[in-house]
Amino acid sequence: RVPRVDVGTALPASPPMGALGLLLDAEPGAPSLAEVCAEVAVAPPRVWIAVGPEAGFDPREIEAWTRKGWRRAGLGPRTLRADTAGVVTAAIVLHRWADLGR
Repeated sequence: RVPRVDVGTALPASPPMGALGLLLDAEPGAPSLAEVCAEVAVAPPRVWIAVGPEAGFDPREIEAWTRKGWRRAGLGPRTLRADTAGVVTAAIVLHRWADLGR
C-alpha cells in the first residue's frame, strides 16, 4: 500500500478511532518514537504522522494537538529537515510493526 500524504495548514481533527496519531516534536523532553510505539501493544490499523515546519511546532500548537489525541514523539538528538522527518518516521513505524517484512 502506498502511504497517503496530505499537506494541511490547520489543526486536524482527532485521529480516527483506533489510529495512532504521532506529532513529531523536536523539543528536548519529548518521549522518543521508540517509547511511544512500545506503549502500543497491537499494531494500529492506521498511523497518522504530523510534521511541523522547519522550526517545529510552537508550544501552543503542541498543546492543542495533544488535546485532540495526538501523541508527541521525538526522533532523538539529531535534527532532521521537515521534508525527511516524516519519511524517517514512516520507515520506523513500518519496521516496528513488521510491515516491511520479517
